[in-house]
Amino acid sequence: MALDRAAQEPGMALSLRSVRKEYGGQVAVDMITLDIAPGEFMTFLGPSGSGKTTTLNMIAGFVQPSAGEIFMGGREISRVPCHKRGIGMVFQNYALFPHMTVEQNVAYPLKQRKVPANVRRERVSAALGLVQLQGMERRRPAQLSGGQQQRVALARALVYRPPVLLMDEPLGALDKRLRETLQFEIKRIHDELGITFVYVTHDQDEALLLSDRIAVFKDGRIEQVGTAEDLYERPATTFVAEFVGDSNVFHGTLAASGTSVRLDDGRELRVPGCGASSAGRGAAVVLRPERARVLVYGEAAQPSCQRLSGVVASVHYMGSARRIEVEIDPRRRMLVKEPADRPSGVHPGDPVDVCWQAEDCAVILSDEGHGTHREPATRRPVSAT
Repeated sequence: MALDRAAQEPGMALSLRSVRKEYGGQVAVDMITLDIAPGEFMTFLGPSGSGKTTTLNMIAGFVQPSAGEIFMGGREISRVPCHKRGIGMVFQNYALFPHMTVEQNVAYPLKQRKVPANVRRERVSAALGLVQLQGMERRRPAQLSGGQQQRVALARALVYRPPVLLMDEPLGALDKRLRETLQFEIKRIHDELGITFVYVTHDQDEALLLSDRIAVFKDGRIEQVGTAEDLYERPATTFVAEFVGDSNVFHGTLAASGTSVRLDDGRELRVPGCGASSAGRGAAVVLRPERARVLVYGEAAQPSCQRLSGVVASVHYMGSARRIEVEIDPRRRMLVKEPADRPSGVHPGDPVDVCWQAEDCAVILSDEGHGTHREPATRRPVSAT
């Protein structure tokens, strides 16, 4: 049932209210409600098939929602044709006209809107300057690199000054170095123009770098919306904890004291206090690998240190960091990331201890008791040091 229009959040660039999309009885997007502020850089992050691109296409008008409403600037647009929404769009495959020059491609949206020729020239020149393609006006797409073609597509989407720009995996076809360069260019352009960007990606690092806020999608639903720091430091679900960056996740039951979690094998991990009233609830302990240290077996550590013993399974040099996997038992491995300039002194087969502070963990509580681990209703925010 659609939410009453009077209940829409005022002043939002985009609002989605209980939006749902079905294809032949299969639910692709399931009752999504989301507000995006004017000038915000919002990223839809999730694995393939999670519903992020379908949601973007419903905002663009390429796909009609099965239920719910979409508002732009307070105006309901759910049934407005895509060409009347005035939304800019950038695709992964550029979608440039091969027979047109760069200048003609960028000018095309203005020509369709019957903008006078002298104004078109000024706006095209400004748009090409924004994406740093001055002097390439006469070239055709085939004469450009992939990065240059994507800049043309971005200029074409911005030339008519849309209030909202949608981008669907725009850098997915580019190599790593070029993709990283264009990420900073996109962020610069957003900061310079101040318009609303909605960006789809499955690249976690890209989302963390670019976004004001991120909506994490899974199975057609939004798991969590927040800043990069919110998602990384205070994940609301184990899916978010495991999808956004690397993590070590331990499942168990919150003990009676509310300050430890009992694992399946009977071991207890100290955690920040969750309150005795939550005792008995299923709990997931999340530890980011850079918050842990590997100590030579028996090496002294701070008294407050939580430690698990194991054997080094692998050590990989990654440039800025060293990635160490430690087998705690036949069913569990822990990942530790240490700065590469810190001598580790450990090798595969060495007995070691993995050490960390309880305050460096996040605790995710579920509604059910031990063993169920359904989506948590609450979380315990923890500021890691």
